[in-house]
Amino acid sequence: MLSFVAVAKTSDIRQGRGKAFTVRGKRIAVFNVDDENFYALDNACAHALGPLGRGRVRNGAVICPVHSYAYNVTDGSCLTDERLRVRSYEVVVENDEIKVKC
Repeated sequence: MLSFVAVAKTSDIRQGRGKAFTVRGKRIAVFNVDDENFYALDNACAHALGPLGRGRVRNGAVICPVHSYAYNVTDGSCLTDERLRVRSYEVVVENDEIKVKC
């Protein structure tokens, strides 16, 4: 059954950046878009398995640090190649604690 799991405090992830966590055996990257909106995607780029959690967020997209493929942080769709996609996860923030549903 899916449920929310606490992964970090909001202050743990700088604005415009991401950070990867292992949640129930899955590597998930959580992104801070603007200090109010946080999103989560699979950490591995669908193109070449680059670590998305190390990418930077620009205009609502995370840029993979390996080959610069861009993914929409809200739904995981690839903006560089529409055939690619990474899984997205629901996120809630409660009392400065980021929780991911998985």
